[in-house]
Amino acid sequence: MLRHYLLVTIRNLRRDLGYSLINVLGLGTGIAVSLLLFFWVQHELSYDRFHAAADRIYQAVFNFPAEDGQLSTWVTTPVLFAEKINEEIPDAEAALSVTFPRQLPFRKGQTPYQEEGLYVGHSFPDVFNFPLLEGSRETLFGQPNAVVLTERLAEKYFGAGWRGQAVGKTLEAAGEETYTVSGVVANPPANSTLQFGFLLSIDDFLRTHPWDRHWGNFSSRLYLKVKPGTDIPALENKLLALFRKHKGNSEEGTTISLLSFPLRHLYSKLENGRPLGGRITYVRLFIGAAAFLLLIACINFMNLATARATRRSKEIGVRKAVGASRGQLAGQFMSEAVAIALIATGLGVALVELLKGPFRQIAGTELSIQYLAPGTLSLVLGTGLVAGLLSGSYPAFLLSSFRAVNIFRGKEAGQFSGASLRKGLVVVQFLLSACLIVCALGVQRQVSFIMNKNLGLDRENVVQIPMNGALYDKYPNLKDEISALPGVKQYTASNQTPLMISSETRDPVWAGKPADSQVGFRVMEVTPGFIEAMGINLLAGRDFSPDRPADTLSIIVNETAARAMGMEQPLGEKVEFWGVAGQIIGLTQDFHLNSLHTPIAPLILYLSRNGSSENLYIRTEAGRAREAIAGMEALYRRIVPDYPFEYSFLDEEYSRMYKSETAIGKLAFYFAAIAILLSCIGLFGLSAFTAARRTKEIGIRKVVGASVASIVGLLFKDFLKLILIGFAISVPVAWYLLSNWLQGFAYQAGIGIHLFLATAGLMVLVAWLAVSYHSIRAARANPVEVLGRE
Repeated sequence: MLRHYLLVTIRNLRRDLGYSLINVLGLGTGIAVSLLLFFWVQHELSYDRFHAAADRIYQAVFNFPAEDGQLSTWVTTPVLFAEKINEEIPDAEAALSVTFPRQLPFRKGQTPYQEEGLYVGHSFPDVFNFPLLEGSRETLFGQPNAVVLTERLAEKYFGAGWRGQAVGKTLEAAGEETYTVSGVVANPPANSTLQFGFLLSIDDFLRTHPWDRHWGNFSSRLYLKVKPGTDIPALENKLLALFRKHKGNSEEGTTISLLSFPLRHLYSKLENGRPLGGRITYVRLFIGAAAFLLLIACINFMNLATARATRRSKEIGVRKAVGASRGQLAGQFMSEAVAIALIATGLGVALVELLKGPFRQIAGTELSIQYLAPGTLSLVLGTGLVAGLLSGSYPAFLLSSFRAVNIFRGKEAGQFSGASLRKGLVVVQFLLSACLIVCALGVQRQVSFIMNKNLGLDRENVVQIPMNGALYDKYPNLKDEISALPGVKQYTASNQTPLMISSETRDPVWAGKPADSQVGFRVMEVTPGFIEAMGINLLAGRDFSPDRPADTLSIIVNETAARAMGMEQPLGEKVEFWGVAGQIIGLTQDFHLNSLHTPIAPLILYLSRNGSSENLYIRTEAGRAREAIAGMEALYRRIVPDYPFEYSFLDEEYSRMYKSETAIGKLAFYFAAIAILLSCIGLFGLSAFTAARRTKEIGIRKVVGASVASIVGLLFKDFLKLILIGFAISVPVAWYLLSNWLQGFAYQAGIGIHLFLATAGLMVLVAWLAVSYHSIRAARANPVEVLGRE
């Protein structure tokens, strides 16, 4: 039976090659894009799952009471907390602190390289399973300045034959610092949240950062591996009690949450200490887009199959007359659909390989697809079979239901040709397409809004340079040299980028501060000239001055901070900040000091006590950035020759902040284009069928004087109605989907009516292009030849 089905399927595919090619192309495109999106989703869901007992690894976060009655979540913790957990809480199998990525300069010969790594607790190999290729787990961090390298860095510094040669060797760093290699681990895979080139002991970090020993300094991340069967809420309470024991005073309402480590990648957005959203939003969107596109491709198949029902009615009648059952006929049509779907799946896999590179460039995700792996093979074949079964189910049901006696009398095909179903499917197709187009245009509009928004500071022509080594110490004495560099307009320094100020404190005290005040302030260390160099509007007062030593006790606040402290005229007001009493000397206009996902927070700027800071910012004259960078590089190499000269542009940093949104915008645009393409493939086939069925009517109309334009309009009118119905239904659906996505931004471009008007116009245009070829061809046919054949 299967052999018979296969032979008949091949015969029918060859007999109507054009129809087959349209189906294979449409399904293949839909399957390719769906597979690509499913592979991306599979990659996202696999993050950090490679660790043994990943379901028992958690990240601890602190939740502090906020002014609005909600909780403000901090993902940082005191460095010493992990040590106390290991000593006093037996429910934790292992706990460790991990710093945020840090850079260190290593030398290979006379060439300096800046490498990025982490300072970690000694329990690192007990919690995280990065394969140890060389070295002993027990002695990885046993000695000061013991460094663990990834195999990438081991090969970089010790050559391709590093195995057996790296452990015990010394790496030179800047100045007189040296590090001894104690182990080599495998490179972190692409689906690892923790990315690093080297690992150093947290003890080394505390030796150079003694202030991080303070329990009030939240500067690292805390990870725990709990014992099987641990009661997580009870453990959270124990952790809070331990923190209060060592910290001393702690605000009422403070809580600690343990968040599943493998889910942190997906749920980066936290509210009241609980995961709320993040990349999981994009995972859901991509799953929905994949389902939409696959459904549109399947609808094409169903449309064309039902449209061809009358052409196969005699075949069905003959088969039924010689004893074929309805089940056998349905099996035949289903086998044809599945065969086409499997051929389309092969085409889809080929398209995936072609599109994988461009997709990686847009999404920023490296997809390593092993097609013979059980999970991947099941996904590919499953997608093809689902597409085949979904595409062929209704056509099989419809065609097998025809009655032989009515077919030979010419009744069945005329009475039911699937017209109602085809109309409904066209409506669904364009409903889905319209949703994708509106959402794509909305995302593009929001991304454009972000990129062009006035941030309250000027991010153009600003170069950022890290202040390494002696440059940090000598910076206060370099003002004349830096100012004299060609192309330099202004310069300043700060401990954080002004686009992402993460340091936060609840310590400031001012006259009249309510006892229950829970205002959190963002704080930033700066040097004189910061306000002017960053192009921030000073509403009142003045900037910090190098000629006023008392400014080290003064602060500058933004409008939001002044409102939070209830000060209409903040200049001269006394504020005690970190145990130092000073006064407000300046009031700045609000500027965006974080992502547009969050509202502008109260900000305090304070002057660096030693006149220097971690990052140097140079505002260059327009068109002279290269000169300024070249001059600064020469100065840098003279002062800190052991460090590689690195720089970045502030506007590029801003663009990187919205890398995900930009990628989603581009992908949404391509998804919408593919949806329209698939819908038009279906319309192209349907218009050919419609024109063929109405040749006699068209011939008569031409004989009585109908023009080509009127006939084309007549044929297009029926499709236009369906398109507009689909669009009308899509409006509330698209509005809801786009509104939900925009809720993740505190500052939005909004949803304008022009998005829907543009979508409607685009749909009508591309639909007309898809239908017009066959319509014009039918309208221009010679009516004598057409009626003569009839």
